[in-house]
Amino acid sequence: MRTLTISRSDVTVAEISEVLRQRLGSRYAVLPGTGMNWNPVGGPRPDHPDMITVGTTPTRLFRAEVKVSQHPGKTIVQIIAGGIGPLPRLLNRFWIAEKVRRVLRTRFGLH
Repeated sequence: MRTLTISRSDVTVAEISEVLRQRLGSRYAVLPGTGMNWNPVGGPRPDHPDMITVGTTPTRLFRAEVKVSQHPGKTIVQIIAGGIGPLPRLLNRFWIAEKVRRVLRTRFGLH
C-alpha cells in the first residue's frame, strides 16, 4: 500500500476521480464510490463513498483501489494494488498502483 499526504483537507473523491480520468485516459475505468471486490467473478463493491476503484477495461484482473480520508489540515490517500492472487497484486503494485500514485503526486505537487 502506498500513502500520499496532501496538505489540503478539502480534497474530495470526486476531485481525485476527475484527475485520474483526465490523466490516465480512456483505457482505464475510474469508478468513484466503489471498492475492490476480492471475488474473482464479482464487480466493484458499491456504497464505499471514500473509495475509488481504478482498472483497465474490460478485465478485472488489473486494478487498484484508492481510499481517501480527510484529517485536520490534510487529506490522506492510500493506494492499494488489487488483482486475483499474489502475482497479479505484485504486478499491479508496480504498474497500476504506481501509475495512480505518480498521477496524484504530479497533480498535487508532492515530492
